[in-house]
Amino acid sequence: MYKVLIVEDEDYIRKGLRNVFPWEEEDCLVCGEATDGEDGLRKIKTLAPDIVLTDIRMPIRDGIDMLRAVQELPLAAILLTGYEDFSYAKSALELGVVVYLQKPVDFDELHKALRLAKERCQMKRQFQQEQQQVHLPNAQSVLLQHALEYIHAHFADKLTMEQLSKVCHCGNTTLHNRFKNELGMTFVEYLNRYRIHQAVTLAQQDQYTVYEIANMCGFWDYQYFYTVFQKYAGYPITKLKNFHKN
Repeated sequence: MYKVLIVEDEDYIRKGLRNVFPWEEEDCLVCGEATDGEDGLRKIKTLAPDIVLTDIRMPIRDGIDMLRAVQELPLAAILLTGYEDFSYAKSALELGVVVYLQKPVDFDELHKALRLAKERCQMKRQFQQEQQQVHLPNAQSVLLQHALEYIHAHFADKLTMEQLSKVCHCGNTTLHNRFKNELGMTFVEYLNRYRIHQAVTLAQQDQYTVYEIANMCGFWDYQYFYTVFQKYAGYPITKLKNFHKN
């Protein structure tokens, strides 16, 4: 089941959501409650929820600030607001917020939001596995370790197998076999996985356009970057970042 944490400072809303909504219909279980953003932050770290259902404006720490503090975690968030104020939209989207729900909460809309949140959780878990695969290799050979270190230092450059072979003082076939036998993937596959891992990190910093991120990660063809990101992350970069093309 998916664990849900409810962060809401208004008791009657928080208790009503926990006790009245049929969570089991969405394969969900409320694992805890929090009364403000600071309390919510502590509960997120201790309870490890899959989904956080949180108000925006709360005492001590607001919902956006709370989510920003845990944006590296593989969770999805649904925002509750009683205000018709969407000035938070850009920050919220970049923090992985699935949807806004107006209070009082419509249960049909909450059902839809939970389904989207579960899809987001699955995408994040999948990408987390991809990231682990990037850092997994314990190279059995000094040759491959040297190659990986060079890729990590020069992933933004126009790297080729020929160039890497020269750096490692070996033939293309020898290096190709090292990647396949020790990592179970080709040089290009490893390079792309590592580049996309770096692209996600840059996108979360909210400093660069996607065009800039593509160039910073060694992708000079803008459309190709979209294709590779979708392939290795399992979702389009537009799901991760609200961006401007220019």
